[in-house]
Amino acid sequence: MTILLVEDDPNIRELLTRLLERDDYRVMTATSGEEAESLAQTDSVDLLVCDVCLPGVSGPVLARRLAASQPTLRTLLMSGDPSLDDLIDEGLDAEFLGKPFTTGTFIQNVRSLLAR
Repeated sequence: MTILLVEDDPNIRELLTRLLERDDYRVMTATSGEEAESLAQTDSVDLLVCDVCLPGVSGPVLARRLAASQPTLRTLLMSGDPSLDDLIDEGLDAEFLGKPFTTGTFIQNVRSLLAR
C-alpha cells in the first residue's frame, strides 16, 4: 500500500514516516499541497494522510483534487484545531484525526482506512 503523507512540520513528518514504514507501508512525503499533487501524478496512492492547514492548497482541497483522478483514494486529515473537522464536507471520503494524537491511535486510523 502506498501512502502520501503531506505535512509541513518536519518533525511530525519524520515521525509519521517512520511509523508508517515500520508497518511496511510505502511512504511518499510532501510539504505542500502543490508538491503532493505533483507526486500523485506520477504514482497511484492508496491513502492520503494530510494536515488540514498547509501552505498554498489546503488539505481538504488537495483531497478533493486527488480523489477526482483517483476515486478509490482514502483520506486521513489531521489538525491541531478540532473545529477544522467542520471543513470536511459530506462528499469527501475522509476521516479526521485531531492533534495531538498517540502513535497507536494514528496507526489504528491508517489501518482502518486501508482495510475499507
